[in-house]
Amino acid sequence: MIPTYAASSSTSAWDNFTIPSDDKIIVSVHAYTPYDFTLNINGTSQWSPNNSADTGAINYLMDSLNQYFISKGHPVILGEFGALNKNNLSQRTDWAYYYVKAAKAKGIPCIWWDNGAVSGSGELFGLFDRLRSFALYLWQKKLIKQIIIICFISFLLTIKSRNYPLMPKT
Repeated sequence: MIPTYAASSSTSAWDNFTIPSDDKIIVSVHAYTPYDFTLNINGTSQWSPNNSADTGAINYLMDSLNQYFISKGHPVILGEFGALNKNNLSQRTDWAYYYVKAAKAKGIPCIWWDNGAVSGSGELFGLFDRLRSFALYLWQKKLIKQIIIICFISFLLTIKSRNYPLMPKT
């Protein structure tokens, strides 16, 4: 994997980005989009899939990744994504579902940035409780479930579209 400059999701950071001539390269980007909802501590805690102002930044990101890299034969991975916990589980769940679904539509895998932080101030991205055998934080189960569901559905659709058998022939 090769990150863009500072792993930036800004297209201006990609304009002069040169990918080595190698068919084993995957472009890695970190994208917290839209910023005011996902990463800005003082930003909004509200997000809705029915609001084009909310979904527009995600659609723009995925379309840009496709235009700059995927359409030119370079696979992409969102090596970090997530939304701060602002006591807005329902909005974060809706956002995560939309985000991962939009990425999967372009063939882009996503990795949630789980920094283990679940209390206090700052970047609260924790989903798993590492002190108790990786047990899920109860209040995060809905969010995790939505991310897993969309990834699994995408996996099944990919298998079907490529005519791969679900189980190998014996």
